[in-house]
Amino acid sequence: MRTTIAPAGQRTEIYKIRQGSIPMHFDFTVEPVEDGAKLSGVLEVTSSAWIIPQAPQRLPLQARHQVKRGMFNTFFTLAVIPDVEVRVAPVRDDEGGGSGKIFVLVLGLLIGLILAMAIGMFFLGGR
Repeated sequence: MRTTIAPAGQRTEIYKIRQGSIPMHFDFTVEPVEDGAKLSGVLEVTSSAWIIPQAPQRLPLQARHQVKRGMFNTFFTLAVIPDVEVRVAPVRDDEGGGSGKIFVLVLGLLIGLILAMAIGMFFLGGR
């Protein structure tokens, strides 16, 4: 996700993925471009359970959002429909988020452990 300017009254996709099953965590801020403007609008979260579409979630637009993409949400889209022009910016990993990276790290360590055990059993099991 990168910083995006979303025009007032228009649906703007800020993140879209069409494949994958790795859980992810999205942490981003939304602020009006014009000073003094009041933040309002909708965050639309569209997902599917594998290939079965789920009803979109429509949440009130807030200054900061934290959205989780589940294990089997194969098709996933985040979009904003603001009432005023807004800037949507991701929060850096050192400020929050990053759960997808942790999942990949743990999964990699687990696969490495299983491979090490299999290799050990292959070479040492026959003696």
